[in-house]
Order: sequence, then structure tokens, then C-alpha cells
Amino acid sequence: MIKIQTVSFSKDATFTSKEDEAAIQLKENLQEELASYPDAKGTIYIMTSIRIFGQKRNDIDMLVMGFIDNLTLKNVNTKNYDVVRELDVKSFICNIELKSHSANNVKREGPDYIVSYSGVPHNASQQCNEAKFSLFNHLNGQLYIKPFICDVLWFNGLSKTDLSYMRGSVIDNALHRGFKFRDLVNVILQQANVMKIDSNRFCLDSFSDGENEYKSIVDLFTEERKPQGLTKQKFELLSQKNTDVEKLLTDAGNKLTIVTGRAGTGKTVQLLQLAFLLANEDYANRCLILTYNNALVSDIKRLIDYTPMPSKVDGRTVSIKTIHSFFTTLMNEVGISTKKLNPTNKTYDADYNEALKLLYDFIEKECKKEDIDALKEMAESTVDWDYVLIDEAQDFTDLEKKILFKVYGANRLVVADGVDQFMRVGNRQIWERGVEKTLVRKPKTMELERSRKQISFHS
Repeated sequence: MIKIQTVSFSKDATFTSKEDEAAIQLKENLQEELASYPDAKGTIYIMTSIRIFGQKRNDIDMLVMGFIDNLTLKNVNTKNYDVVRELDVKSFICNIELKSHSANNVKREGPDYIVSYSGVPHNASQQCNEAKFSLFNHLNGQLYIKPFICDVLWFNGLSKTDLSYMRGSVIDNALHRGFKFRDLVNVILQQANVMKIDSNRFCLDSFSDGENEYKSIVDLFTEERKPQGLTKQKFELLSQKNTDVEKLLTDAGNKLTIVTGRAGTGKTVQLLQLAFLLANEDYANRCLILTYNNALVSDIKRLIDYTPMPSKVDGRTVSIKTIHSFFTTLMNEVGISTKKLNPTNKTYDADYNEALKLLYDFIEKECKKEDIDALKEMAESTVDWDYVLIDEAQDFTDLEKKILFKVYGANRLVVADGVDQFMRVGNRQIWERGVEKTLVRKPKTMELERSRKQISFHS
């Protein structure tokens, strides 16, 4: 018989996630049909809430993969041989993007499915495709393997009738609430080629190195990973309760929030702790941390690796980018050329400032509030942030500050200002300049200086 195992990587044990509930439902659906193949042997894994890093999408809703012997389906449609009389299902691997929307919040536009979150449309097909390639790149980077991964959109809020009405006679990668094993295979066969064994017999096999490849993926995701050494110390520090941060939380969203202090007094730690509070289940915000420090970006990405923080474009998350990366992305989104912006060029600073001036002129002179809202909607993964938290804020230029004020509003910014820290260029940025004093939250410097010395997050 075929054994079906569910594995959840959700780190919050206090509740069952929608992905976990869907995995239980899927297991029951598959078991019901596979019971009619008593001679088949093997294992199917259903893994939920997988986190991967260094990719465009860091969260995989569901990974379904199987390695099976002696399971043959009759008369199935295939991509490269049309209808085949007998198909041996040997192995497969699928990224499944889970959507729980009701029928009135899902529509089909051309080849894509569009879902609505609080009235805002999101391209579910694009999200699914991005997750598939992120998973592929992760496996290639970690294990040096390249399995053929299929992408599947599972609308478990839609009945078979709902989905059929929506797409008509078109065959695509979407599945309805109660889909069975053969339905899943049919979707796979629209994407993956099958191998011909003889005139009547064919085989579906997604792993070039067979069971070894399959087991290596299982081991990659199921072996426990824990932070070690300095990373562990930083992770524990980040997890500590901080009353100063909880005070900052009360003003975030209402005022420009400024955290001041000398080097080593814990400003970066406070920013990170605040970002994770703002993005937890209670507040569910999308938070972006900006810094000039490339080493800090790598450091924080490693820490996020060990947290349960999701990274979806349509939900709560904490992300970190360098200042130049963020503004260059914003330039691209509004159509300002960045071809000249090569950090290895001696003229990079001048080229960057020239492009930044064009960006400011466009944002300030051409964009109304509704234009900025539309930009965030179109570029949700790169621009649509609820809060922007800025480390080493004293180094920002006037143009960078003004653009952030215009796009996000001063009340959605939290800045950490090092009162005695090294300045890279120009004059120290005064963030409260131009903002009404009643709209500024600036704790006394001594509040931070009384804090005990923190582990440095800077190289």
C-alpha cells in the first residue's frame, strides 16, 4: 500500500493553519482513491508551510511529492503523447499554492486566476509560478538537483462546479476543493513529459536520479535546523521581551517614530523587535527594514531563516533591503532607467543621485495619492509596505527622505538615528525637520543609553 505522510513546518503550535487543515483534507482524498490500488507501494509526502531563503518567494504553501511502484493509470491525456492506454506513475513533485477564496473572490482573466484580498486583486497564477521557480532554485542551490516541479493552484474554497463554470473547457493547473489523485496527475501531465516504455506503456518520473533524489529532498526539509553560535545568541536576543519596544508600538502608525542612541545601545535590535511585533498575527503588517549596511542585510536574512515569519506578497512579513537596492527597484517600477547604475563604476554615486532626482521629480510632481496607491497595488512585492524601518537613518539624503515621506507618509516610518556614529557623506539627516512636533515620537537618548550593551548586529 501507499503510505501518505503529512509534515507541517508551521512554528506556531498554538493553532492549526489553513495549510495544515488542507493537508489533512488532501490526505483523506488521496487515500480514498489510492485504496483501489492495493498492490501499489511507496510514499507520498504532503509538506506544508515550508520556508526557503534567498529566493523571490520564501514561503511554499504545500509541497506534494511521491515515489511509487506498481501504480498504473488507464487512458490518460499526456502533454507529449496525447492519450496513452497505460501510464506508470513512478514519481512526481508539485508546488501547490493554496487559495481558500470563495467563488465571488476569484475570477479568471486570460490564462491567469485573480483573487481578491480585502477588495485588492492579486494574481494567484503568478504567485504560484514564482513559488515553483523559487523552490526549484532552492533545491538546485542546496542539493544540486533539478527535478521537474509542477505548479498547482488549489482553490479549496471552490467546488468542481464553481471551477468548471469559471474556466469552461480550458484545461489548466487549477484544482477544486475535493480533487482526487487522478485529478492531480492530470494537472501534472499537462506540464511534464512522459517517457515511452513500449507501444502501449508510458511512465511519469520527475526525478533523474530516482529514489536517491526523492529522499534527499525529504531529508533537506525534515532534518531539524537550529541557530548556532553567534546567530543563536542574536536570535535569542531578538526573541526577548522589550518594554521600550512595546512603547514604540503604541505610536507606530500615528507618528514619525525616531529611536536615538549612541553606537552599541541597541537601536538595531529595537528596530528588529518592533518589526516582528508589527508583523505578528495580532497586527499582520508588511514591514521593510532599510539599511546601508550590506553585512547587516545578510545577518538579518539568516535570522529570519529561523523564525516563523511568512514572506508572502499578500500578507504579513518582515523583509530587509539595502537603501540603494530599494530605491533602484522603485526607479524601475516607475520607468526610470537604471542601466547606468553599476556599483563597480567610479561614477556610481553621481549616477545614482541623478536617477534619484528624476525619481523625486516624478513622485513629487506627477503622483497623486491615488497614483501611489496604484503603484503599490501593481508592485505589491517591492513597494507595498505598511511600515518602513530605517537603520543608520542619519546617513539618508534629503531626496531619499522626501520620497519615503511622499510614498508612505511620515507616520509609517520608524528611524534609528546614531547620534555619534560615522557619517558617510554630507550633513546629518534631521528626520523631524518639516514634521509637526506633535507628530513625532522621539524618546530621550538616555533611555537607550541606560540599556545594557547588546550583541552587535553590525559587522
